Amino acid sequence: MIEIKNITCKLNENVVLDGVSFKVNKGESIAIIGPNGSGKTTLLRVLNGLIDVKRGEYIFDGQRIDSRFLNDAKKRKIFHKRIGFVFQNSDNQLFCKTVFDEIAFGLLQFDIKYEEIEKRVYDCLKLLDIEHLKNRVPYTLSGGEKKKVAIASILALNPDVLILDEPLNEIDPKSKRKIKELLQTLNGFGKTIICATHDFDYFKGLFKRAIVLSSEHKIIYDGDFDSLIGDKEFLEDNNII
Repeated sequence: MIEIKNITCKLNENVVLDGVSFKVNKGESIAIIGPNGSGKTTLLRVLNGLIDVKRGEYIFDGQRIDSRFLNDAKKRKIFHKRIGFVFQNSDNQLFCKTVFDEIAFGLLQFDIKYEEIEKRVYDCLKLLDIEHLKNRVPYTLSGGEKKKVAIASILALNPDVLILDEPLNEIDPKSKRKIKELLQTLNGFGKTIICATHDFDYFKGLFKRAIVLSSEHKIIYDGDFDSLIGDKEFLEDNNII
């Protein structure tokens, strides 16, 4: 479904991804791991089409994702319906007057009947246990509540791929368990999950594969998730724990 070929990215002349290559099959669950500054967020932004790749290739479901593709509004809209991105900072994602409007916003960009939009919004509110927030103004919510609303707004579009950047930040333990269970359920239904995280313990049982970026912005591990988190020496040597 996804193929990243020898991608190198620079920000302000500094290399943030250096010759990164990997493939993702439909239905995989993958943790993106690495020390702060290793390029995890940049990689997720590349996958979501927020960064135009200058060196290397990004192929999504047989289609090259480049500036020509992303400058086509129709193609870009369909692409972003199929691959949803939950930002690390929810304030970068929420902008509507109410939580209900926030979750409905993406659906309103497509030719979907309002009755169906309303049903999807309420289904997502229930799924994240935030029905009581539907009329709240998003910026007044707690960090954890904002994160749940951001996740709900992406799930409403029913994407094939769900990309999350540190989704458990600012969330209490009970909500962390619920989000993990939700992601497990979605993965069980065939959704592809790609997630940057350092919450290894909470995510046991969800991820089957881990990709590790080094402080030099290269992939230094691509393999079994459980084997990785059991290798404390490797994690310590690479400043991951």
